[in-house]
Amino acid sequence: RGALLYGPPGTGKTQLARVLAHEYKAVMIHVSAADLESMYVGETEKMIKGLFNLASMIAPSIIFIDEADALFRKRGAEDRTWERSRLNELLNQQDGLTAAKMPPFLLLATNHPNDMDDAVMRRVPARLHIGLPTSAAREKIFSIFLQEETIEPDLKLKELAARTASFTGSDIKTICTQAALISQHELDKSEKSSETRVLTRAHFDAAFARTGPTVSSSALQQIRDFAKKFDPSATLKMDRLDAIPMPPKQQLGTNFAYHSRSSMGTIWG
Repeated sequence: RGALLYGPPGTGKTQLARVLAHEYKAVMIHVSAADLESMYVGETEKMIKGLFNLASMIAPSIIFIDEADALFRKRGAEDRTWERSRLNELLNQQDGLTAAKMPPFLLLATNHPNDMDDAVMRRVPARLHIGLPTSAAREKIFSIFLQEETIEPDLKLKELAARTASFTGSDIKTICTQAALISQHELDKSEKSSETRVLTRAHFDAAFARTGPTVSSSALQQIRDFAKKFDPSATLKMDRLDAIPMPPKQQLGTNFAYHSRSSMGTIWG
């Protein structure tokens, strides 16, 4: 009973885990590698065991471990004893799920699936690739983030979606936030801060000039290499995005630092 969610950061793996828990009316225990790791030898193993014990007590439940590769990366000859011990504890707990009457469902999430230990992968029967959003999905994401904003009539969400190939949902949120900040800053400078903010094409042009996609082509290739080995069907989805060009490098830098205040904040140049 387990699955691996893998893909670039900012694509909604954590949100998907929440939706699954809601749909199946299960309690979700969300932890990250940082939550489980301890500076004291043996404490991480105790927390892993306690995590599974707690999940069994409140069944039906989902254990969601984010950044799983940081805890359960591939073993090597130079590994320390405590590094192997915490991995062995997870494997023991996974093996013990088969004996439980209502075992918790284990969800592991990672941005670096190639780093996961092979023994962990063998015990996670399902793999689900969470990739970059399609054009239609990006348009929907824009509609969600901009639903409380006023946009000039000539600016269409489909146009914004076309300009954000290779962007994650998190990247799109950043674009929307920066466009709103730029618009608000203009109102503040003109002493019209009480007027309704209207986002224009110029505001988004300025936002795009400072923000680009955060996922590199090399990171996408590493995920593709993993999919070829462990999840061949996922490569079909990736093929649809292969022809999408990455934005020019000069668009990837940020020339301004934004400080958020009320009404989306003020831009500092």
